[in-house]
Amino acid sequence: MDGLSFAASVAGIVSLALDVTQILRNYYSDVESAPKDIEDLTQEVDAISKVLTQLETFLDTVGEKGNSFDLTASVLASTIKDCRVTLEHLKDSLTMKISQGFRKVIGRLMWPFRKDEVQKIVESLRRCNQIFQFSLTVEGW
Repeated sequence: MDGLSFAASVAGIVSLALDVTQILRNYYSDVESAPKDIEDLTQEVDAISKVLTQLETFLDTVGEKGNSFDLTASVLASTIKDCRVTLEHLKDSLTMKISQGFRKVIGRLMWPFRKDEVQKIVESLRRCNQIFQFSLTVEGW
């Protein structure tokens, strides 16, 4: 897979991460007694958005030079997929509660995750973030 294909994949995840961050901020502002879990998730999603933006820039640069990846690509590809799955699950779980009318009001008052679920999501996002940061460090970015 070439750098441009990776960059396009990363760009999609950046957009997804930004959507999740906005949903989390909405929960935080809409729910008067927002749990610390929301803050933790928001911080992790913000952090991964920033590193993914850097990775996207790097991959665009590499792709423009016509370079491609071998072993690094398989690790990056796997991590990008894991990150996308985690963020999509997070987004789906958060938006499922927000529907129309009375259910919308009730949905905003209910946090859809247990503490252990939040910890797993945070750990997954941190692991992805570390791999992305390591990839950038190895390449001298």
